[in-house]
Amino acid sequence: MGIEGNAKATTLEADNHVNILIEASKKLRDLVKQMETAGANIKGYIIYTEESEDDKKKKAEDDEKLKQLIK
Repeated sequence: MGIEGNAKATTLEADNHVNILIEASKKLRDLVKQMETAGANIKGYIIYTEESEDDKKKKAEDDEKLKQLIK
């Protein structure tokens, strides 16, 4: 976009910073929309899912087995 990362945004029409920031926010919004509609398996991104009770129990059992192996 032609602006340094540490440049101060101004409202001067010649600098056009506000319009550049608006365009950048629109592009970011569009990117988020694309990610949301791309599906659950987006490579390179971590998608949070809540653990079920069975998963929690299995993890606790695995942790206990690991502790026993370490002893």
